[in-house]
Amino acid sequence: MRISSDWFVLTPVAQAQAEGAAPVAAPVAVGETKAVTQAPGTAPAKPAQSGAMEWVWTLGWMLALLAIVYFLMIRPEKKRAQERKALLAKLQRGNKVVTIGGLHGEIVSVKDDSVILLVDEEKGTTLKFSRSAINNVLSDSPASEQK
Repeated sequence: MRISSDWFVLTPVAQAQAEGAAPVAAPVAVGETKAVTQAPGTAPAKPAQSGAMEWVWTLGWMLALLAIVYFLMIRPEKKRAQERKALLAKLQRGNKVVTIGGLHGEIVSVKDDSVILLVDEEKGTTLKFSRSAINNVLSDSPASEQK
């Protein structure tokens, strides 16, 4: 197959490549030497270790980043969740607590998923909250044991 037109003419090397033949080295003038290190039209060869080393470094950085995320974000959050779960599990009648809304009160009754707080002792105002609404325990010992 020969490709040519008025404005485009292929060189012998390009003709051989266009016809699907093996690449041919460009002609060299008489008395001139040319060192051929690679076949024409191919990419330069990379050292075999550079690709493997890049992969190892990339994997190393990814693992280091995962370790940083684990120790700075995931592990402390798990620890806080365990502490909160223990705090909610040990709620008992007489504890003085603060809710997530900022209400202070004393626990009158504790059920599986709810807590009844005495908010105003003078009027006897009680409010029912979800157990998860308790934010902090101000006094661990029940009021009856303190007297």
